[in-house]
Amino acid sequence: MKKLIILLMIVSLIFMSIAPNVFAVFSAANIGPTTDLDGDVNIPDGKSYYINKVLLSIDMITTEDLIVKADFADEDWGDLSVVSNEVTIDEDVIDKANFKDEDWGELTVATNEVTINNDVIGAEHFATQDWGDVNINAEGVAEVQDLTIADEAQGDILYRGAAGWIRLAKDVGKYLKSGDTPSWDTPAGAGDIEAVGDCISGDALDGTDDGGTWIKLYDGDSHNVQIIPTNIAANRVITLPDSD
Repeated sequence: MKKLIILLMIVSLIFMSIAPNVFAVFSAANIGPTTDLDGDVNIPDGKSYYINKVLLSIDMITTEDLIVKADFADEDWGDLSVVSNEVTIDEDVIDKANFKDEDWGELTVATNEVTINNDVIGAEHFATQDWGDVNINAEGVAEVQDLTIADEAQGDILYRGAAGWIRLAKDVGKYLKSGDTPSWDTPAGAGDIEAVGDCISGDALDGTDDGGTWIKLYDGDSHNVQIIPTNIAANRVITLPDSD
């Protein structure tokens, strides 16, 4: 009887020492391509979980939530760098990138050419937007190809006002008066020349009196000499004698 009791005690001790490992084996789950998991996969503190690259290459694996929630460690992989969860792609990679042909609705890529649909570019979208200032430096690196002003017409003048560009509508027969606010104006004395000179009794050269085309010369005493051409068939020269 004592031997039986001792044997049972030995068996009990052996069972108790291996039982946790046995139950752990039965409770553990092997995660593989055929295993369906709902919800998040929790990793205990101090533990690591690795996904084999073969598993990641299998079709139909959903990684969207994983990518959205992931906290990427700051790292520089050359053309790709991560700083504070911000991913930066080097410029030379973007310049050489080959985009897959795809139709995303408003945006289409075909043979590396990106096309935006007409309704996106239409008046209700881009055309009515304020794109800010067009800056041109001293060397003129930026070139304005086409500047459209509302209600523009041929002959209009565009000038810079205090707060922006202003269109000055064209006018007829006037001069442009410069200044902070340019305008059309008629300067004093502008127009056709009707007379030349100014003597005591009137204009020195006047061809309007008596309805004829003639020249009247005045002296200091208001006496005048009239030169009246009549039926001139060719050029003529009249030489006045010396007053002495």
